[in-house]
Amino acid sequence: MRVYLDTASLSLLIEQKTAPEAEAVRGLLELGRGGGVQLLHSMVVDSWLWGGRSAGRQAALEPELLAAHVQDVRSTLPITKFSTSALQKLTAEQKGPLYPRVTQAYARWFYQRSEIGLIIHTLTSLQHAADVLATGEAAKWPRFVGANLDHLARQENQKGLTFALPSRALELVQTTA
Repeated sequence: MRVYLDTASLSLLIEQKTAPEAEAVRGLLELGRGGGVQLLHSMVVDSWLWGGRSAGRQAALEPELLAAHVQDVRSTLPITKFSTSALQKLTAEQKGPLYPRVTQAYARWFYQRSEIGLIIHTLTSLQHAADVLATGEAAKWPRFVGANLDHLARQENQKGLTFALPSRALELVQTTA
């Protein structure tokens, strides 16, 4: 199983060390160390979301990510700084066919909350055929968002994408092992 850990999930290890979801992220990393799951993440999105703090944050997390064999994957969007203004300047051709479909899957909540980072993480997980997108943000989104993303993933690469909290991702991995 391929699990994409977004920045919100990994942030839990630093910001909320004892929270149940942080424990679930630790559980996923442990499974990655043992080869029980293939973990994916994107340092490009991470550095955009954390800005100047990303170097210190990466130094703190890098040993864990290396030990768990987390693969650094990238979106095919041709930009390195994912800001709203930068994305608005891209043409539809530059964004590619997935970008509008993913933003539509998030519907109006995307526009109200400007969750650009989560959109880019979602695109990256779809492009790399992840089975699960584990995000600490999953609880904030209505159920239909997950259903829309699953439908989009099935159209794109003939396999679904489960949008879940890290604890749910851990459950899914453990039941399939």
